[in-house]
Amino acid sequence: MSRHVRAEACYSHRAARGALWLGLLLALAGCAPPEQELETYELSIRIESDPGRPLAGAAVLGAAQFRSVSDASGIVRLRVSGEPGQRLRFQVRCPEGYRSPEQPLDVPLTRLGADALPPEYAVRCAPEVRTVVIAVRAHNGAGLPVTQLGREVARTDRAGAAHVVMQLAPHEPIELSIDTSSQPKLEPQNPTQRFEAPDTDAVLLFDAAFVKEKPRPKSGPRRPTRI
Repeated sequence: MSRHVRAEACYSHRAARGALWLGLLLALAGCAPPEQELETYELSIRIESDPGRPLAGAAVLGAAQFRSVSDASGIVRLRVSGEPGQRLRFQVRCPEGYRSPEQPLDVPLTRLGADALPPEYAVRCAPEVRTVVIAVRAHNGAGLPVTQLGREVARTDRAGAAHVVMQLAPHEPIELSIDTSSQPKLEPQNPTQRFEAPDTDAVLLFDAAFVKEKPRPKSGPRRPTRI
């Protein structure tokens, strides 16, 4: 057999073997089980700044560049796909002025009954600043300055009452004093009270009671004592 005939025979053998492998791969691909279809689940996430106070503008972030924003009622409604028992994670980004939660929201996918409402998950975006009102009640202390770090921030009225409105971060310390330098006969002099801002809007009380120093009787000349 000539060299040219042997080469053609070898080529035909390789082509037949390649076609056999290709047919086998196609057969295996056709026999592969179809991929399981993912189920669809509905759920909602409720964003609040404080209990009962819905917050709009909070972003909920998920996989594959997913992003949704809470509406005026603080609700984000989602429709997701997955397998039963699978857990999905969502990051919540609160709007400016509110603290975003450090941990992601972990949501399990559970198939509910046909009449069941979609599950709802609550997330809190706590305000970074709180409104704190300090009510001053100074008994017998009318017309006295209320000071912070030496600066007058309020003054008591005729009844000895005043109030100071402050914007404070949670747990921020604050110190107020009642300046009695204009009435040196009042006791105690310059009372001071320290506060710590709570993690809620609040009204705190600065209660002080003053007494006026009684005038001392004047001592007259001593008279001779009769024996």
